[in-house]
Amino acid sequence: MNTSRAAAGIPGAHAEEEVKHLTASPRRLGARARAHLEQFRLRRGLGRDDAPAHAAARLRAFSSLAGGDGGGPHGGWRPLGPFAIPHGQTHGSGARSRPAVAGRVTAVAVDPADPGHLLVGTGGGGVWESRDAGQSWRPATDRLPTPAVGAVAFDPRDPAVAYAGTGQGGFTAELGVGLLRSLDGGGSWRLLPGDGLLGAGFDRLVVDPGTGRLLAATTAGLYESADRGDSWTRRLAGPVWDLSLAATWQDAGTAPWRGGAVTGSGGGEVLAGCAAGLCRSGDGGASWVAVLLPSAPSAFDRVAVCHGPAGAAWVFAAGDGVGHLWHRDRAGAAFQVVRPPADLQSQQAWYAWSVAAPPDDPEVLFLGAAGLHRGARGPDGRWSWVDLAARPAGDA
Repeated sequence: MNTSRAAAGIPGAHAEEEVKHLTASPRRLGARARAHLEQFRLRRGLGRDDAPAHAAARLRAFSSLAGGDGGGPHGGWRPLGPFAIPHGQTHGSGARSRPAVAGRVTAVAVDPADPGHLLVGTGGGGVWESRDAGQSWRPATDRLPTPAVGAVAFDPRDPAVAYAGTGQGGFTAELGVGLLRSLDGGGSWRLLPGDGLLGAGFDRLVVDPGTGRLLAATTAGLYESADRGDSWTRRLAGPVWDLSLAATWQDAGTAPWRGGAVTGSGGGEVLAGCAAGLCRSGDGGASWVAVLLPSAPSAFDRVAVCHGPAGAAWVFAAGDGVGHLWHRDRAGAAFQVVRPPADLQSQQAWYAWSVAAPPDDPEVLFLGAAGLHRGARGPDGRWSWVDLAARPAGDA
């Protein structure tokens, strides 16, 4: 039984009071949610440096309950519910703007060989698998030591190999116990604790399609593995929130789930969003340099990165209380400032912050924060933005 799957909404979603505050003040939501998290840790005596010890103790206790076999506590449990959260949070209003929702979905991975095969990581329910494009789901990691997952990824060279990073970034890093690896496409999983990863929360996993090299963005730094997660080398210190690998589509502009295939010789460009801002590797993640961004904030609260078609790239950051956006139109070009949406909310960037560019359309961009914005570049080069999460009626 894992009631936390249904009970874990986005921060602050456990009280009806929080639902009311969402529409009235998204800014207030971020501060209140952060305060709830700090109170949770304070009551348990968890300081900033206590996560590794807490995770190690969790593993020892779990191993003891499991009889030392690593398979988790066995017994005749069956779920009794709740199976959905009623009146879920959205940024809309009116009819159908408070639908029943599930728990936090932190990551989604699509099998490069089968678009109907999906893996999702959840903040409080482990890894879930679907073989029918999301029509039905099964929990895949209930017998493993932690329900907190922050990242999932398939190996594009061999989709039978899949990875999941435990701990949900900085939100529940103390529940991070290392990497989960599957050799059957997500059907079964094995825990690989890894040096330095106990008490670290994963935010992103990427796999180089040419070499199979695995890169992990975590609260403890950027880690690289050349042996499918059996051993790790730390390449960047400090929190790393996001990674983007410059992939090459076999059919120009065609993503794998639209019939293309990921190719590459390996050792290409990788961008990392980290506490220093933007870092770049030109050799697949072995070495890194900082990239100066014009009009950057004095400090970065969160940084998201992504690549677009033909070497384009985006950097989306929160700092000095506001959001920042930069773009380059080709590999090797300098990043230029782009004006973000005027109604962008950055107060919850510590939890919700992402950027995504379609692989086949350089004129479109999506920004995820407390809401979701879609940007479109017009013939004059200016960007216009629509908040997809703030609809007056219908799903939001």
